[in-house]
Amino acid sequence: MDQRSGLLLVIALCIFDTMQGQDDLYINRTLQDFASDMRFVGTEAGRKVRSNVEGSEYLDENFLDGEILTMNSEHFKDIPMRYNAFLDNVEVRLPNGTICNLTDPDKIFQILVNKQVLVYTDYLSPEGRKSGFLFVLYDGTSKLYRRYYKTFNEGRTTNGITPEIPPKIADKPLEYYIRAKDGTTSFCNSKKDLLSAMSNAISEIEDYLKKEKIRLKSEDDLIKLVSYYDTLP
Repeated sequence: MDQRSGLLLVIALCIFDTMQGQDDLYINRTLQDFASDMRFVGTEAGRKVRSNVEGSEYLDENFLDGEILTMNSEHFKDIPMRYNAFLDNVEVRLPNGTICNLTDPDKIFQILVNKQVLVYTDYLSPEGRKSGFLFVLYDGTSKLYRRYYKTFNEGRTTNGITPEIPPKIADKPLEYYIRAKDGTTSFCNSKKDLLSAMSNAISEIEDYLKKEKIRLKSEDDLIKLVSYYDTLP
């Protein structure tokens, strides 16, 4: 395991331990409870694109057992789920095999699946204000998130000269978002973005960027930076 993977695993396990430690505060529920309640599932889901389209809508096609913590102190365990990075939703598989979209995400505090934590939140993206699922990388007074994002490319037919390009679901570059203490959750792609988010500590952050040789394309470095920022008054 490389250093980056090890660090992310430690963070995920710490979040997992925190969730486990909250059991005394939560009402533990099962998959059967979840299925019989049906508050959080809507229309039937499943693969939505045409069969001739290359690529996958999903971060992982497989259903993995996860956990859902709700805003009203319920903890649903062993829920088979997967994340659709094209439609930005979570799908769950019920005991009868039906696959449904997870609805009412505003009522869900967080989701844990495959040692990763998802939250549904508002954020400011390059395309404007959005609401959607983000993956938690750092959860302190400030927050650091990763966004998975897929798009649909139509492709083109051959004209006898240029080759055919089949339609495809394509991965977009990972995006990172920061919420500095009580600020807005906003896109972070440059030093300018960072300093704007952490405007109350510009000189300290600039010094830290130089001293620690922080690389803005490195998740480890971003986690390190936001963690440092939280130590500042």
